[in-house]
Amino acid sequence: PTSSCIMGDTPSCSVLEDFESVDVITPGNFVFYDWMQVVIGSCTIDDVALYCQVPIAQRLEKGNKAILHGGAVHLSKDSISMNGEICFGQAVEFTNNEVKIINNLYINSLSQEHGIAVGNLNDIESQSLMICPIHSCLTANLHSHYRSTSGRIIEKRILS
Repeated sequence: PTSSCIMGDTPSCSVLEDFESVDVITPGNFVFYDWMQVVIGSCTIDDVALYCQVPIAQRLEKGNKAILHGGAVHLSKDSISMNGEICFGQAVEFTNNEVKIINNLYINSLSQEHGIAVGNLNDIESQSLMICPIHSCLTANLHSHYRSTSGRIIEKRILS
């Protein structure tokens, strides 16, 4: 019998240069990247191509928190520990077609449909937040199309 090499997941496919001995790869949606990839160093925030804009359902004065209409079905239930805190996604903003991380503003709790953003919300005047999801697979799968930063609609094609 011949042996085969199967490899997968986004970090491996992003950093390997030689796939000669690989028979099968299962890289998920590595064309998008996500916050976990940024944190582990397999890409930079500038490489991430998928964000989720979620409405702020309610601002809570206590604890500088906001309830977001965006939960595990939108952003994934995966998490990463950052500075001893659980993080399900990072708030970002777009300025002049450049993405910037909003320091100290991230999602630290999720239910199926809602998330809790914690951090400095004082400078956020918008009624929504742009989130870099911790794991973009569910975010990418959830929608029939994507919208570019210029407003162009990109239809998702399902291969059969």
